Amino acid sequence: MLTKRQTLILKAIIDAYSASGEPVGSKTLLGLTGIEASSATIRNEMVRLEKQGLIAKMHSSSGRVPTEAGYRYYINFIMPEYGGAIDSGLSTEDSRRLQEVFQVPYLALGEIVNRSTSLLAELTNYVAIALGPSAREFHLAGFRLVPIASHQVMAILVTEEGVVENQIFRLPVSIEEEDLEQMVRLINRELVGCDLTTVMTKLRTDFFHYLNESVQQLIGQGSMMEYLLNKVNTQRVYVQGKNNLYHYLYESDDIDQIDYLNQLLSNPDQMNQMLTPSEQGIQVKIGRDLSIEGLDHLSVMTAQLEGPSAHQTISVAILGPENMSYLRMAQLFQGVRVELCHYIDSYYHCEEGKMNGKNR
Repeated sequence: MLTKRQTLILKAIIDAYSASGEPVGSKTLLGLTGIEASSATIRNEMVRLEKQGLIAKMHSSSGRVPTEAGYRYYINFIMPEYGGAIDSGLSTEDSRRLQEVFQVPYLALGEIVNRSTSLLAELTNYVAIALGPSAREFHLAGFRLVPIASHQVMAILVTEEGVVENQIFRLPVSIEEEDLEQMVRLINRELVGCDLTTVMTKLRTDFFHYLNESVQQLIGQGSMMEYLLNKVNTQRVYVQGKNNLYHYLYESDDIDQIDYLNQLLSNPDQMNQMLTPSEQGIQVKIGRDLSIEGLDHLSVMTAQLEGPSAHQTISVAILGPENMSYLRMAQLFQGVRVELCHYIDSYYHCEEGKMNGKNR
């Protein structure tokens, strides 16, 4: 463990480097609040920190930059000491904008998640990600087929979680209108309230032979129903601020990482693996911790927001460079996280009340 003075010097180096992107010298640290030492003493302490692998010297300059080990120490031992600052560090303007997002009465949980993700990306200038509950856990609230032209219908699928998906499909000439109506009646009579995986399974097994042969192709492999369910699954991923990180990578000559970043942000399963924290509260993974090829110089700050049950969990994250200002990011992250937790809690209590009302 570091001494108090070494801790303050390491913190000051990381904070200064995060703000400027320039190596930090002893003159920069001289006179900072809490560091009561001469320039020579600070230089000696910097040498000790360098020997411990927490900072590194840049070329012939006397300035130092944090290493990956230094960032880890900052996150594991320095940030927890400033926990109060994480909870109370938002500016008046940041707090005002946060309140504006959560004071508007939204109709669906997805909308508030998307808005809060967008605000988080704007305030941090990095990528903000939210990953909602898997569509496999969504429950069917209704299904409709609306004729819009000859042999064309708009299929509309609604879930109890507030997701609405629609898509226009061209139908085979052999399908009769009454056969379509039979399928819609069967789905709404027998399958409302089932999770979407069960809906698809039952349509292909229990109810398949009740449908006219011409309609059976609408629920098979690569069918209308499968397309809609896959579309619902993509709606659980909210990514905002990609251009922020693209710009940073371009400016820092880490252009090769852009392709790897694109691959990550287009793969919900890989994002889910990265965003799932191993412990409660705010977690940070740096460089190699991400276990994702090509993203060695990035870091991710994550937390899970839980609804009343495990399948209603939402994961939220900030993805940025490993030299991000962790205390500042944690303050913004915590502000959004707390408000979103309150909203999720009230949302699911409201939905539970609606369901109880229906069952009376």
